[in-house]
Amino acid sequence: MKIAYTFLISFLILANVTFVQSQTTNLIFTTKFNDIDIIKTSTRSLNVGDTLLFIFSDTNIAYLNICFNNKCLKYSNIEMGIKESRNLKLQDAVHVNKNDNILWIATTDGLFMFDGENLIRNTKTMDMSDILYKGAFGHAFYKHTNGDIYISIGYKHDFIKYDGIKYDTIVSTLSEEEIYIKAKSPLTNLVAIDNRLYFRTFSDLAYLDLESHEYHYLFLKDTIINNFLTEEELLPLAKPKISDLQKYSDKLFLKIDNLLRNSFFFYDEEYIEKVELERDLIFPNDSSYSITSIYIDSKLRKWCHMPSQRTFYQPYDKKNHYFIIDKDNNYFRIEPDKYGFTPSTGFHGLHEFNNGTTYLNINGGFLVEDPLGVSVTESLPSFFLNKVKPNPFKDRAQVELTATRAAIDNMKVEIFDYLGKSIREIEPFITYQPSNGHAVLELDTDGIRPGYYFLVLTDNNDTRTMPIIIK
Repeated sequence: MKIAYTFLISFLILANVTFVQSQTTNLIFTTKFNDIDIIKTSTRSLNVGDTLLFIFSDTNIAYLNICFNNKCLKYSNIEMGIKESRNLKLQDAVHVNKNDNILWIATTDGLFMFDGENLIRNTKTMDMSDILYKGAFGHAFYKHTNGDIYISIGYKHDFIKYDGIKYDTIVSTLSEEEIYIKAKSPLTNLVAIDNRLYFRTFSDLAYLDLESHEYHYLFLKDTIINNFLTEEELLPLAKPKISDLQKYSDKLFLKIDNLLRNSFFFYDEEYIEKVELERDLIFPNDSSYSITSIYIDSKLRKWCHMPSQRTFYQPYDKKNHYFIIDKDNNYFRIEPDKYGFTPSTGFHGLHEFNNGTTYLNINGGFLVEDPLGVSVTESLPSFFLNKVKPNPFKDRAQVELTATRAAIDNMKVEIFDYLGKSIREIEPFITYQPSNGHAVLELDTDGIRPGYYFLVLTDNNDTRTMPIIIK
């Protein structure tokens, strides 16, 4: 057994080193999404599974674009019953598998339902007909692993829970004065860690306990200001606020703006850590820099847009820099001239699709990473086996994979011994998130003797293998 452990550890280390050394960032710039010509994508965009959504404006009309299955449908704000084009702003979307797989789309004017062809307003959940300042309110979705959907309603200061049959409003116990101070932000987004559903307030951070349905307010911003920011970073007439919220492994990733220079922080529900960049490495000759945007992908890499300037006085000699920074702080510089996009562009969304490609929405098109080095329109593997944790393990482990819906429905899971003999077929319980293709397989090996084995996953098209140790 000791020899087997040594062999497996050596194999995993070698595999990891080989992966890191052989991994290349294969980027291309394109104005296509799959085979569809896409233009004017310089507004916020998001994806739900393999469906891409974005909005662009033409004169006084705004259009919601929904692209899937090599077609792109567009709906004007007039068709959607939105009088003001400025109120057609995309905020969030989610698939509702319990209800005929309908796609729910949240805009600043309300909630809409899309069935593949028709787009209709959902007034039962969110009726904004009597709201004067529609564009000032924001909404977001979170889909629990049990299928329940939580909807943050900015103007009501409450959450709505939908279980596939009925809607329940989770009313805040705050007074009107407390709501004014702490209420959910018009630009809120939702991030779940364990049973805590985090959201941004007008300037701070809070969470909803998904078991007790109690609201908790953290006053995290004051701690950051008092312990991590200097007087020089604070602007005299501006109040710092948390303007972005993302998930980084088991931590929260926060952006604080209304500062002299936007700052980013990690928060693990106990400790706060400021994100520091090696400026001498990435901006060796520039006097100052700022971070405009950071998007985090499923590999925990940060896609960053960072403007800098040579001097504090005119002429400033300003430049835009683009990086991909991995979790080990290795920097990959994206050169606009090499890929053919405008060097003054900004980032408007990072999208990971089930075929393994990543699309970065920038002015005029997409910067696309294809991890397999093939054309982005070619057929790619239907699933990727990411990791088993823990490994080694006793009786139970979790297997993380990225997969299409078809792959999940046809998944076969087997354990083979080192001689290549199948010793058990596993009936897996799989949780699946269509929005990003992320799946978790609960692996139960109770009764299998300790030893060195291979986990093999197959569907109708592909096979993936990973060594495992059962203690």
